[in-house]
Amino acid sequence: MEFFKRLFGSLLTRDLIVSLLVTAVFISALIYLNNYTVRKDEKEHAAALFTQNYQLADKIQQIVNIDYESLNDNIRDSALINLSEANNLKYLIIFTGDKISFAYKYRQGDSTNFFVSDDSDKWINEKQTYKYSFPLLGTSQQNAFIYFAFQNGMLPKEWDDILFEKIYLIGCLSIIVFLLTFLVHSIANYKLNNILYAIKKIVSGNPDYKVKAGKKGKLNSFAKSLNKISDNLAESTTRVNALSYELKSIFRDKVSELNLEINQRKKAELSLRLSEEQFRLLFERAPVGMFLTSPDGFITKTNRAFCDLLDYTEKELIGMNMKQFTHSDEWFKEEFVRKRMLKEEVYEFYNDPKIDRNILYALIKTYPEDMAIKEISMEKKFVNKQGLVVDCFKKAILIKDQQDNPVNFLEQVIDISERKKFEKELIVAKDRAEESDRLKSAFLAQISHEIRTPLNVILNCTTLITDELDEKYRNELEDLLEAINSAGKRLQRTINLTLDLSSVQSGNYTPEFEVFDLYDDLRKFYDEFIVLANQRDLSLKLIRNTDDTKIMGDKYTINQVFQNLIDNAIKYTRKGKIDIMIEKDGSDVRVKIADTGIGMSQEYLKDIFIPFSQEDVGQKREFEGNGLGLALVKNYVELNKGKVLVESQKGVGSVFTVYLPGVEEKKNVTVTN
Repeated sequence: MEFFKRLFGSLLTRDLIVSLLVTAVFISALIYLNNYTVRKDEKEHAAALFTQNYQLADKIQQIVNIDYESLNDNIRDSALINLSEANNLKYLIIFTGDKISFAYKYRQGDSTNFFVSDDSDKWINEKQTYKYSFPLLGTSQQNAFIYFAFQNGMLPKEWDDILFEKIYLIGCLSIIVFLLTFLVHSIANYKLNNILYAIKKIVSGNPDYKVKAGKKGKLNSFAKSLNKISDNLAESTTRVNALSYELKSIFRDKVSELNLEINQRKKAELSLRLSEEQFRLLFERAPVGMFLTSPDGFITKTNRAFCDLLDYTEKELIGMNMKQFTHSDEWFKEEFVRKRMLKEEVYEFYNDPKIDRNILYALIKTYPEDMAIKEISMEKKFVNKQGLVVDCFKKAILIKDQQDNPVNFLEQVIDISERKKFEKELIVAKDRAEESDRLKSAFLAQISHEIRTPLNVILNCTTLITDELDEKYRNELEDLLEAINSAGKRLQRTINLTLDLSSVQSGNYTPEFEVFDLYDDLRKFYDEFIVLANQRDLSLKLIRNTDDTKIMGDKYTINQVFQNLIDNAIKYTRKGKIDIMIEKDGSDVRVKIADTGIGMSQEYLKDIFIPFSQEDVGQKREFEGNGLGLALVKNYVELNKGKVLVESQKGVGSVFTVYLPGVEEKKNVTVTN
């Protein structure tokens, strides 16, 4: 079945068309040959008929030419009828004048198409009919004519049989030729049909189909090539399917990404519209003045607050240049900053003699040429419509497009006239306070001097009295003299602290900076306070964690700092220990004084360095003190460009940390020529 399917697979197409064309050519050749022989036979037959009928015409002429007047009409007509029937004429007509004198197979009213022409003695072959006409001669009648006709197809029966046999033979030969041509062509194209069938299979989606190929022949080579193409196509199809699946996945992912991007863009557009609407509302209803200017300083849009600030209408402001309502003393600052933001040259200001050199240099330093300025904040003086100066604080932002080209400036302006007025009043108050503090310090210095001088006399006299008393009165007056001496020293310490603090705060103290080893001074303090610590049953330690303990400072004030801190640590510690630790912290020398004393609350720590401040106040306080020691410590440390920190916990203890600038030791360098 598969064989016949392949053999006759193209029956209705190519093989059939080829076979029909061959058969048609063959039949056309046979018909042409047959027509040629038939026409030849017809010509010969027509010639024979012509001779025969010409003789017939002579007989009719003879009958008619017999004494036409004497011959009985019936006898003549009978002779003519017998002659016409014997020769199978279609008609016979004799005209005499304009009347028909004899007619065979003609009735009055029939067509007169037997009139051929005016010429005589002429045969006409019309629709298989031979027509003849000639004048009737030898009679007394003028214009007498004879017309007769006979059938062209009057062939003998043998001729019809021969013609039928020829046609039958032609038909049989045509069928045989068609079948042979079709079969030969189909067998010859069997291999090609197999190849075409395989191509159809491959094209229809079956690339695994193979053609059976022989060893030799061009079609076999073509079949092998087709099988290779089929294998490659199958492999390519597999890869294409895999790639198609991958592309579909990628396409789905890209479509998802595109949908996400579209949604995000829509959200961004919606957010942008909302932002623009919000900006418009904020711009128009902002309580501060806002306006937009072009890069060359002309106003393009403004809000109500800015109009109220300068007493202009919006219509008046739009189109105005910033120079028109900027104070003349500050216009060049406005122009300088604008050019810097636009990255334009500012050399024109360097040679302008009207511009204050100090202000220009300050602007150059604040806004250097290589600095990318996105926004500025500055104080500015505007001039309103009435010509009055309005002090304002301005903030300007440069807005650019996507190509980084400047579009306009968005500027915000706040009226600071009241603040400026308050600042002036504050400066006056500050000057007055500083003057009062100076007078206070001078008063304290004066009154302390007046108190300290007689106090020194009292203390010295108390010592002399104690030394001069007899043994009898010494025992009685010893406690009294000791109380006088202790109270005098306490008063003297208060006066010294007051004078020292007053001297520092008033700026009257002139420090003398020098390089010295801080550890040596701490060692002296340790030797001085170890006796007092032992009396109170306290542990006092000096711990040195570095050999680099040299500093640059005022020796007197630094000694006062550590004397106060160590004295306080011993005074406020009932039991436990006091550790003095010196170490290096970068370039600074750090000293920690840690005790296990009564400590301080977190609330009091923020006021610990304020003069005359004490955590325990009142008449029944446990520890003596005037609140000046730590205030003086802070001032002395800052005078030496250092800092002091404190950490404390109530009932646990306190740690004071002092940072002082250290001095690096110079190394000896030998220079060899």
